[in-house]
Amino acid sequence: MHPGVVGCGEEASLQSVAWILADEQIHCVVVSEAETTPSGQRLTWATVDTAALVRALAAGETTTTAGRIATPAVTVEPEDSVAIAVRRMAKHETSHLVVVDRGFPIGVLSALDVARAAGSR
Repeated sequence: MHPGVVGCGEEASLQSVAWILADEQIHCVVVSEAETTPSGQRLTWATVDTAALVRALAAGETTTTAGRIATPAVTVEPEDSVAIAVRRMAKHETSHLVVVDRGFPIGVLSALDVARAAGSR
């Protein structure tokens, strides 16, 4: 896991998201207050990864915002095993999980983190 969360607001431009990803040398940002449930309840966070950014830019969506291309965050807890994380990544077809402790995001677990763990065995 990468401790700490690098994020942006839902109104951040794609240019801002791209700058954050490049400057922080990461592949995923956590977007605050980006999703709404069918009942109208605001969720706390979502994610934008490099693949979503590239898809949006390729589609010419240069004026859209992080909130519009964000996907709901898939989460794990710090005590969850790597096996649980891998299954969750596969099920949700994502390469990043937000690590949540008592309802608060404390880090991001990437597919590269999983590869490092698998390679160290």
